[in-house]
Amino acid sequence: MNFFKRFFKTIETKTNSILDNLEIPISFIEESIKNLKSEIKKNREVLAEIKVLSIRAKNEAEKFEKNSYDYEQKAILILQKGQQKTLSIIEADQLAVEALQKKALQIKLSKKAKSEHNHFEKKYTQLNKNIYIIKSTISKWENELKILNGRIKISTATKNLNKQLALLNSNNTITLLNKLRDEVIQEEALLKSYQDLTKVHYPINLDNNLKANHTQEDLNTLKQKISINKTK
Repeated sequence: MNFFKRFFKTIETKTNSILDNLEIPISFIEESIKNLKSEIKKNREVLAEIKVLSIRAKNEAEKFEKNSYDYEQKAILILQKGQQKTLSIIEADQLAVEALQKKALQIKLSKKAKSEHNHFEKKYTQLNKNIYIIKSTISKWENELKILNGRIKISTATKNLNKQLALLNSNNTITLLNKLRDEVIQEEALLKSYQDLTKVHYPINLDNNLKANHTQEDLNTLKQKISINKTK
């Protein structure tokens, strides 16, 4: 038990460094708590046995005490018979002494049984108290372990998230993004040039164009001008 107290004291005073390294021996602590619970179960069985012995000693003390009372009453009855001449005085005295001797033995046995009863009751109370303390301590440790497990999970998640953020903010990532952007721009430009080259060019219909542009009269005028220049 002292080992666990020192262990959790160390965890309490060095929580930050422990969480950074994630070196808390969780499985070891859980196994130790499991062993303590097993010991509690065994101690409860011993506790039940002690209680049985205590009750038995108490019953024996009461039985011996009753026997001593019965022997005292028997001695009185014998003495009365001696007084009533039913028994001789000598015989009555002898039987009465024997009854009183048996009474004394029963009283001695009763005192011994009472002493054993008190002993077992003290052991029972002490053991029951120790079991209660261990149970309370285990409960406290389990709660602390649950909190530490939660903090470890939070620390791990935070650490992983910080790694991802660091990756996003790193120069290598920015360089990679810029390179990727340049490649995309180049690909888009190349695609546009291919699109321009693949456009369909239809043959020019001059008559239609002339009609469309209403330049027929200009054409005739130009022909006449050429003809006049030749005649000169």
